[in-house]
Amino acid sequence: MTDAEPPDDTPVRILVVDDDEGVRDTVCDVLTELGYVAEPARDGADALDRFRPGRYRLVVTDLGMPAMNGLQLACRLRALQRRNGTVTDGTVPLTGHVHSPEQTT
Repeated sequence: MTDAEPPDDTPVRILVVDDDEGVRDTVCDVLTELGYVAEPARDGADALDRFRPGRYRLVVTDLGMPAMNGLQLACRLRALQRRNGTVTDGTVPLTGHVHSPEQTT
């Protein structure tokens, strides 16, 4: 282990961002059951308020949120990290919108 790696007993924090409270709570519950520390954010603005470089190893975000979607949030978080010289392990986008192959855009 290097100095940059957290000790094995350090909890892994994950920021969960979703405007749907039920989805947000479910994702947090599942991650908690798996041994992670899941912290909820209700939308992109809330996530930006909570985000501190180095605090979260991962961000799980809904793609389809009003005002700031998940991709816009990911770009803003990446910019914050670049300014501070830190990075998370990544951003995982989620969506509940499913299109059948027959649907066209």
